[in-house]
Formats: sequence, structure tokens, C-alpha cells
Amino acid sequence: MKLSKQEIQERNEVIDRVFSLDGNQSFTGYPKIDDILGVVEPGDTILLGGESGVGKSLVASNIAVNVAKQGKKVLYLDLENGERTGIKRLLSIWSGVEFKKWNNKEHIENAYGINHELSEKIEYWDHFSLENLSGFSENSWKTIIKYVISRSANKDTKPQLVIIDPLQDLESETESTKTYNEQGHIIKALKNLAQKLSINILICHHLRKPGTTNSRYVADVDDKEARLYRIPEKDDFEGSSKIINKSMQVLSVVRAYEGGTKEKRSKTRVEVLKNRNSLTGVGYLYLNEDNLRIENDPVYVTEYAELLDGRLF
Repeated sequence: MKLSKQEIQERNEVIDRVFSLDGNQSFTGYPKIDDILGVVEPGDTILLGGESGVGKSLVASNIAVNVAKQGKKVLYLDLENGERTGIKRLLSIWSGVEFKKWNNKEHIENAYGINHELSEKIEYWDHFSLENLSGFSENSWKTIIKYVISRSANKDTKPQLVIIDPLQDLESETESTKTYNEQGHIIKALKNLAQKLSINILICHHLRKPGTTNSRYVADVDDKEARLYRIPEKDDFEGSSKIINKSMQVLSVVRAYEGGTKEKRSKTRVEVLKNRNSLTGVGYLYLNEDNLRIENDPVYVTEYAELLDGRLF
């Protein structure tokens, strides 16, 4: 069959569009995790799940800074922590300045300078500021979608990454069955939005129901202590069949955050549960409690002496 010039051009344009969307091989900025994720394509939705308190927001904030420092714009929608906490966290992660210093007004001049720099790349909204958007109180997730579309209409304001933290704060339903259905609608709408605009959307998700499979546990994350922490499975995600299937990448976070030394609390287990390339695996990162940066390598040295064979080392 002989094609017309117009038909050839139209088919070539399809290939041009596909190859113009360069995937990101360093999406999180952490080689241990990015090697498992592989290439994160524009249009991918990434679900980041874990129990309350393990540090999902800190992981998301660090990814936001890593992406921004690659020269890309980030829209961070913080529906949980509030501006006082969220901005201070970003200031510390961006600059490396101790988090506690932002509680002292003598550091306000330093905060001005750092905020000017990070605000060039990260647009931050908390729940209270989002309420000023028309329609947010009636339907928060549809209002957010409209806002992302409006920002994406201008290349100077279009975000390459949108972070929504957490998914639960977009829900309006309270009955479990209806909640599952609503979560499915939200994730589907966000997935369609990401693909339409060729952007990435990272969604934080609290795990609220026990899994139905055989549970896996780790002790203090690295199997060296008595306390057990549950490793999330796919079916730990509430409404998992709806939100897991519609997300391109799914990661879980576990951290020994209760008690112990800084060294013990710092180790963060990140597992890829689903990947567009059918890759799975586990990587360990380390939280610096002082400046809230998450690092590739251990931050703290052992804070106590080891007693081995009766000798101190």
C-alpha cells in the first residue's frame, strides 16, 4: 500500500513525539533506587506508600529537591504537614542547615536567601493555601488537576514533577467501599493527567489496612534487633487493586523510627513493589536527623562500643 505524503508525515510525527520524551534514569537522585526503577518516563505516576511516621514525606521532599537541583520544576502539594513544617524541611534539605535553627529568628536572613533560590524551582502549597483555589473545598482533587493544567499551559511555570502528599487528603468518602472506588477514580485521573501533560506525579499514600498475604517483617529494618517492622505488600495499599494497577511505579518505605540511636533510626528501607520494566528490589538510604537530608550512605557512626569476644573495638 502506497502512503501519501501526508500519511507518511503523520506517522513520522508519532515517532517524533515518542522519541522527544526523554526518560529520566535518575528520577529519585538515589542510584540504589534508580537502578531498580530503571527509566522513569514522562507520564509515569509513582506511588510511595508506608505506615504513618516512617518518613514518606521526608523521602518525597528529598526527591523534590533532587529533581529541582537537576534544573526541573516541581509542584509540591503538601496536604498534611502545613507551611511551617513543610517550608522549614525544604530549607534544611536544600541547604543542609540544621532543621532546629529555623526555630530561631536570627536565621531569618539566611532563610530569605535559601527560599529565593529553591522557590525558583519548587512551587510549594500547603492545605490552607490550596483552600484559596476556587472549588477546592467542594472537590479538592479535581481542583488540583485544573490548577496543574493551568500551570502547564506556560512553559515557564509547567512542573516536570508534581508531588501530592498524601492521597488520603483528597478523599471525600468515608465508607470503605466508596473510598476504594474514589481512590481508583483519583489515581486514574492523575494518571491520565500525567500522560496528557507528559509530566511525573508522585503520590504519597498511608497504609491503613492489614495485608491479606503472609506478612513479612524486618527487625529494626536490618534484622539485628528484637523490634519487628512490617514490610508493606501490594495488598497493604487500601483499595490496592484500583490504585496499584493504575500506578506505573509503586514503592514502599520502612524505617526504624521509634527509639534507639540516630544510627538505628536513620536506616530507611525502600522497596520497589511494581515497575513498568517488571523490576523489583530493595535499596537502603539513610536519614540525617539534623538537616533531614536522606543520603545514599550511612550518616552516623556507631554511637556505642561493640563488645566482641570480650574485647572492645
